Amino acid sequence: MTQPSCIITKDQVRAVLASLYSGRSKRDGFQYVRSILHRHGGRATSLNDLNPFYYAAVIAAVTIPTLAEFYGTVTDVRAPQAAPVAPVPPAPSRVRSPLVADFEARLKERVGKPRSKPTMHVDYGNPGHFGDQRDDVVRDFPAGERVR
Repeated sequence: MTQPSCIITKDQVRAVLASLYSGRSKRDGFQYVRSILHRHGGRATSLNDLNPFYYAAVIAAVTIPTLAEFYGTVTDVRAPQAAPVAPVPPAPSRVRSPLVADFEARLKERVGKPRSKPTMHVDYGNPGHFGDQRDDVVRDFPAGERVR
């Protein structure tokens, strides 16, 4: 890189970098300025560390208005497709066997009918009253006998 022909001062660089803060939070603006200085300012971490040799590169990086001017060509434009492609329907998630078809037909017949609810009541007993059930008896097994 050659020395720039015009003289750029630190105040000019400061003014250009200050424009990066507009529309951003203070933290995001600070990170953006640091990234610009790191990439285009010889890996400087702040404006005080920036070498005057890189002033022109930093200003050029901030003031380039479009990608076309930066790269010489537009890079984010896709080539047009030849013809619109119709979307492909998704593959069925399960096999349509006769059993599945019968099940779906039965489900369609039952639409709107309430499901049956269990009516059996199971009494587990009151755990506070030990001995009121047949299986509450404590069994002691002699040593060596297997529990089956």
